[in-house]
Amino acid sequence: MGMEHRWSDRRPADLPVTLAYRPLGLIRGRLQDLSGGGAYIRTRIALLPNTPVELVVPNDEQDATRLLRLPAIVTRSGPEGAGLMFTQLTATQYEALLARARAALAPRPAVADRSRTRRRSGEP
Repeated sequence: MGMEHRWSDRRPADLPVTLAYRPLGLIRGRLQDLSGGGAYIRTRIALLPNTPVELVVPNDEQDATRLLRLPAIVTRSGPEGAGLMFTQLTATQYEALLARARAALAPRPAVADRSRTRRRSGEP
């Protein structure tokens, strides 16, 4: 295995993303991890190394129209996904992406199952 050249720590993630990949169009994937220099995207589509892509991530969990669009280059590709190197990532974009990744990994509060509770007479 070759030596990795990483400028910042790799952070775990599990976030749905889209890759704008010119040879094929839009590809769905999952962000598996990220660092200040790049990301690993799980996808079943083989991507060509050295190909430009745009990583598209909803910037707000409640508003899917607010998107982060992050230009990158495919650095490696295999049967389970692709490594990307960001080409123009600002500190603000990285912090927004990291916040989305953390929010996706955070435990969700349990939702009460109201279908099992009995209604008293006269309650709607």
